[in-house]
Amino acid sequence: MMSSQFKSSRTYILCGLILLCFSLLINRLYQFQISQKISFQQKLPNTYEISVQEPSKRGLILDRNGIVLADNIPNYCLDLNINAFKQSFPEVKNNELATQLREKLAPLLNELNLNLSVNNRSLIFHQQNYHDLIPFTLFDHLSEEQYLDLLELLAPYKTFLELKTKYQRYYPYKSLASHIIGYTKAWDRGLELGASKNQVYDIEQGNEFGVNGIEQTQDTLLQGKYGKKVVVANDKRQILNLIDNRPSQPGQNITLTIDAPLQRAAQESLRKVGRGAIIIMEVKTGEIWAMASAPDYDPNDFIGGISTQRYNYYSENLGSPFTNRAISAFAPGSIFKLPTAICLANKGLADKKFTCKGQITYGNHPIGCWIYNLNGGSHGSLSLDEALACSCNNYFNLASDFIGSKQLSDSYTQLHMGKVLGVEIPNEQAGLITGNAYWLRHYSHNSKLSPVHGAFLSIGQGDSLATPLQLCFLTATIANSGKGFAPHLIKNNQDKKTILDLRKQGITDFGLATIQNGMWAAVNGSSGTAKRAKQEGLEIAAKTGTAQTSHYNKPANNAWTVAYAPYQNPEFAIVVLVPSGTSGGKVAAPIAGELLQLAHKRSQGNNLPLTPILPYEGHINIVENIDEESLSE
Repeated sequence: MMSSQFKSSRTYILCGLILLCFSLLINRLYQFQISQKISFQQKLPNTYEISVQEPSKRGLILDRNGIVLADNIPNYCLDLNINAFKQSFPEVKNNELATQLREKLAPLLNELNLNLSVNNRSLIFHQQNYHDLIPFTLFDHLSEEQYLDLLELLAPYKTFLELKTKYQRYYPYKSLASHIIGYTKAWDRGLELGASKNQVYDIEQGNEFGVNGIEQTQDTLLQGKYGKKVVVANDKRQILNLIDNRPSQPGQNITLTIDAPLQRAAQESLRKVGRGAIIIMEVKTGEIWAMASAPDYDPNDFIGGISTQRYNYYSENLGSPFTNRAISAFAPGSIFKLPTAICLANKGLADKKFTCKGQITYGNHPIGCWIYNLNGGSHGSLSLDEALACSCNNYFNLASDFIGSKQLSDSYTQLHMGKVLGVEIPNEQAGLITGNAYWLRHYSHNSKLSPVHGAFLSIGQGDSLATPLQLCFLTATIANSGKGFAPHLIKNNQDKKTILDLRKQGITDFGLATIQNGMWAAVNGSSGTAKRAKQEGLEIAAKTGTAQTSHYNKPANNAWTVAYAPYQNPEFAIVVLVPSGTSGGKVAAPIAGELLQLAHKRSQGNNLPLTPILPYEGHINIVENIDEESLSE
């Protein structure tokens, strides 16, 4: 009886204990899953994904013959994995990180004579924001000798130090074509992890980006495509797993129409005159073989950040070396007699004669022919080709009167004057045509277009402005039987894209031949103003111009020459601008003739020297004359 009761009691106790445990378990489950669910979830270890942008290798920029003008060279770097360093030396604390790093690396640094410039703040910031995904660069731009030495000495430190070869831009010919190519700047480190909702990647490592020139306008193609790496990390910022790794794709190479040796010859020619611009264009394609501007600069100075001293050297230069004068607008002077001549010919007036009496007065504005201003003389009765050859002002003033100022202005606009031509570099200026819409809004002072406005426009004075590129394009159009192809700098970009056809505007064979004959006579005739452009064995046609203006608050002239050759079967057109030159015939014409000769020989397969060319600071002095013998040096 007692035994049975005892067994029954034990059963009850056991059941009670089971029920109690079950109740406690239910209660805890209720706490975990319902009443304190959020609190417990917050205590669980968390993981998250981190996406990392991987930079790509920049494409090259080549000349028309495959010569590399913008290259990538190795940049030897020594990188630190901060977490690995702390694991190797557990005693190192965050507030002693930089000091301990110098101490631990002292044997290595002393051996290579390197000075470690780093502080705790930058190390800790990097560790907190970039984890182990982006190493901390201790040294970059190491020499090849230092790199090879490190390969031998790095063994004791390989758990936390790594040698890497990155790439940076390099311009092997220094200032050659600097206004065309532009330069690159280093990418600025991105924002802190997750700090911007607009970030595509959690951690960004960008490429060099283009500034100015082809580097800027073709930056997307040159950069290629970024790579992407995605990892899983925990709350302790430890990398747990790599879940995506897409390699970057290198940028495209860009081939220019520029001929590097001819480009160098053009830049050397400008060093005879201090400042200026030259363009050499293939008339049958619109390809630009050379585009030079002086002063110039060395784009290598910007790699890794330009120094204050070097920046001041450029910015304090009154010649403004960053300005590309080839696409900047200047007073064109008598070069504008060419579009006036085209306007006459388009209207069937190429056989029209006018009489130069030396001076014409428009109200209070007397306009003297250059021969009248020189010695009180006049040219008398002239045909269009004769007027072009001797550059008679009064002939074209009278032509403007005959045509009408409004029609003359409209004709200039149809010839793409006062418009950008769309060449593939930034900051091309449109110029200004007296009487066009922009002029009426900003320069007319609420006055109507009058005969004196047209008279000044007809000879490139007054408010009118044009770029060397526009005038070279117009010259190429005249040379190419009235068909103008879009000027371009990138090979196969706009070859034979017609943007001007004088035939459709009404010019005849006779009208075009009259203008061409006038340009031929300017070089080869007895009264021509471009005689100094003449070259042995090469028949050249040209037009000179001298625009009265001012530079640096002093009276000065823009000296111009446009030309093309060979006369019978034109290959190249050229424009030469020399600000502060005495006259186009004296200063610009010799350069134009010499370079056309070189361009012709180059097209025949002749070699020209090509070596790096240092930047030229130029000068702002008046250029009286050109020593033609020195141009061939």
